Amino acid sequence: MTTDIKQALLAMLGERDIRRVTMKDIAERSHVSRGTLYLYYEDKYAILEDIEEEMKDGLSEALYDSLKNKDVLHLHGGWQKVHPTLSFVDRHREFFQTMMDRHKMPYFHFHAFLKDVFRHDVLLSPVNADFSPTEQDMYIHYRALYTYAIVLYWLNEEPGASPEAISGQVWDLISQKRFYWLFGRRVPEQEEK
Repeated sequence: MTTDIKQALLAMLGERDIRRVTMKDIAERSHVSRGTLYLYYEDKYAILEDIEEEMKDGLSEALYDSLKNKDVLHLHGGWQKVHPTLSFVDRHREFFQTMMDRHKMPYFHFHAFLKDVFRHDVLLSPVNADFSPTEQDMYIHYRALYTYAIVLYWLNEEPGASPEAISGQVWDLISQKRFYWLFGRRVPEQEEK
């Protein structure tokens, strides 16, 4: 039932500003009575908050699943064909396209959203890195900003591209060592050669 309610609100947000969405609209769109709707949610913002938390948890889980049991990221080994963030975004494109549209209300603060995701699990921190709390905080900001930039670029500039194509562009940059400290430590010069 709550899934239908959340999907109804998200669909309406793709069409209009949240200020023009009522609980009556949401009840009609999700095919539940208003009484039932109010049993689950106090207002439309509570539904939106539930959607946001579900997306954070889902993205965190996707990242965790992609990294667990991996001691080293093998960029050329082929185990990671699609960046886990992009795979998740592709499955939940409606949410990300709607919430990243700066011309609509609400406009999510995705830097804060992604910071929460990357702060959530210690396994998401760089491999073989011994960061101070300040360095860890900087790393979290870095991950949030670069992930936001990639997703925003994809949705705005290449919306028809597959997650595999965008992932390929990301891994090309990483393999050129442009994002080297994302994975903990710089590769020694002799190893680079």
